[in-house]
Amino acid sequence: MINIRQAPLGAGKGWITQSFKLFRERKLFWYSYIIFMILSGLILSALNGTILIVGQAIGAIFFGYLGIGMLVALKKQLAGQAPQFEDVMEPFTKKGKELLPILCFLAIIQIIMSVSTANLNPEAFNPEDPLSNIGFSLLSILISTTVGMFTIYSIPNVYFYEVGILDSLTSSFKICLRNLLPLTVYYLMLVPVCILSAITIVGIFIILPIVFISSLIMYFEFTGDGLLVGTKTDQ
Repeated sequence: MINIRQAPLGAGKGWITQSFKLFRERKLFWYSYIIFMILSGLILSALNGTILIVGQAIGAIFFGYLGIGMLVALKKQLAGQAPQFEDVMEPFTKKGKELLPILCFLAIIQIIMSVSTANLNPEAFNPEDPLSNIGFSLLSILISTTVGMFTIYSIPNVYFYEVGILDSLTSSFKICLRNLLPLTVYYLMLVPVCILSAITIVGIFIILPIVFISSLIMYFEFTGDGLLVGTKTDQ
């Protein structure tokens, strides 16, 4: 059972500071992973450019496994142990079959949304009717956000809590819905930080791992493995 926690409104500050601490402890590991992820993305992008939908599906499934691997490594570091590259590869072997159905399902959803966006008719935007254009844009944002809320935590829900696809999707939506305000505050906090870091290349290399690690920490904060003080748990 997934115990959904409500994080404090200002929890984002704790996620960022804790991420910086974890990053400093294992700089080499996190940099190595990010480089591996970027190289994998470049290879899969080339594949996607040649065989299109098949390449996109392979990429979605691959990065789904890889994301879970990073949560496994992060959980190990939070327990005071040194994360290893083997931890990142664990989901590819351990419980790999259990993850495949949800990963395939999400890959299909991603392809459908990608094709729908690509086939969007430019004539649907009428320069003489800005209000309808705004309404159309808001509807698109609402749909993509809702789909994201259902899917963003569905894979770790399956891996760590062994729930079915439907339960994993609904639990993901509940997690996002209950923590909508803390997430909003967190992303607003990141805006000036990212702008300042973009001024120098060095800043990007520091901020990128912190943003990445903090996005992983959120999951453990929102579920039964909450890391921070002050969370409220569903009964």
